[in-house]
Amino acid sequence: MGVLTHKVGMVLDLSEPLDSGHRELIEQDIAAKAGVVSADFSLSQGSMVVIEYDPNVTSPTKLHQNIREINRAAVLRTVYVSRSPVDEGGRRP
Repeated sequence: MGVLTHKVGMVLDLSEPLDSGHRELIEQDIAAKAGVVSADFSLSQGSMVVIEYDPNVTSPTKLHQNIREINRAAVLRTVYVSRSPVDEGGRRP
């Protein structure tokens, strides 16, 4: 049985666009935080980073703080929060 994870999307409103190298650094920094499973910038919306996390270890509020520590100039907006799908037996994978 896997760990129940949630996903949150956060839009980074920045004064200048991020280049791919800066995006990779932000993804790596976020992914290194406790409870984070993955962090990837959206391909369709380049300013949104999608973070999968273990809700027993961290929260959207803490993730927001983590991103602000990485880039103080970012104005963040949480876009959505989701959980992994439920299987037919009512269990989460």
